[in-house]
Amino acid sequence: MSFVSRQKSRQNLQTALLSPMLLGLISVTLSACGTPGGLKMNAAPTEVAREKAMAFPPPGGPSIVSVVERNYSNAVQQDILLETSTATPGENYLKVQFFGPAASGFAGGESLSLSGFTTASMARDLRAQFPNMRMSIAATYQQNGYGAFAYAYGVDSRSGDACLYAWQQISSSEHARNAVNDLGMIRTRLRLCERNGSRAGLLSVMYHYTLAGGFAHPRWNPYGPLPAPDPRIGQVGKPIYSLPAGDSAVSPEPAAAPRRRARIAAIAAPVDSGVTEPAALQQPAARMSETALPVLAPPAATALPAVTIPAPILPQPADKAAEARTVGISTNPPAPSVSMGSPAAAPVIPAAPVIPAAPCAITGAACAGP
Repeated sequence: MSFVSRQKSRQNLQTALLSPMLLGLISVTLSACGTPGGLKMNAAPTEVAREKAMAFPPPGGPSIVSVVERNYSNAVQQDILLETSTATPGENYLKVQFFGPAASGFAGGESLSLSGFTTASMARDLRAQFPNMRMSIAATYQQNGYGAFAYAYGVDSRSGDACLYAWQQISSSEHARNAVNDLGMIRTRLRLCERNGSRAGLLSVMYHYTLAGGFAHPRWNPYGPLPAPDPRIGQVGKPIYSLPAGDSAVSPEPAAAPRRRARIAAIAAPVDSGVTEPAALQQPAARMSETALPVLAPPAATALPAVTIPAPILPQPADKAAEARTVGISTNPPAPSVSMGSPAAAPVIPAAPVIPAAPCAITGAACAGP
């Protein structure tokens, strides 16, 4: 065998030995390229800052204590814990679930169920949340700015705590959803108890809470298309007035005026002047019905008899004989006074006495006589 032949055989042997090694190395390299990289994040609940809450109670409502967030492969859930000061066991909270694309670190992890609210599932929630309280599911739906919601309400007679459990699902209408648009969905649960609270006060939190999160892509819009503007805008003869919150655009029917009980004016009794009152004024006032309001006619004028006032009585001097001797007038018995039949006699008006001229014997002048 020549040298060239031996060299060629040696190269063939090396090639045969290296081929399996190269194939194994290539396969390992390709498998490493196909393996997804990155750190896989834990889906356990974590506490986040209160400013990152995706829902807020209304102003004046219960304050936020903490926010616990949990990520799923198809949703993000937040338990927003609210202030609690009741004897009923458990915490007040506002739970929100946003269904949509999750972060890449949670892909392939646990998913959140898409099954909707049913009477059976809500009954299980009520038994778990309020084991010692009787809760009644309302037969009618309520509605806030995001759509309709249902609720259950109950009162603990021992502690006086009033509790509300409300739930709501926000999604676009069935005819608006398709394979590429409006696929998002939001679910909300409110558990709220208040000492000596009322149904209206607890429902006001559900009426006015605010959602503050969502997905950026319009494909996951849970609200559906925007509603059309009011057709009255820009039209002639279609005025639009600004009304305070809570008022209706339609004027309500005027309330009927309350019926008023007829009042009979009391007639003061006149002073007894010897005049007989008319028979109409002596009769007691008849009791009138509250429903009938007759018009009271004024009493007819009655002619009263004239009252005669006698002449005034002149005062008499204490010593009539001395006066007669002094002025030279005869003493006559005084005129009898006229007595009035009326008990209210006219006051006595005194008059100045008439003094006659002095006699000639006193003055010493010549008496002029006949």
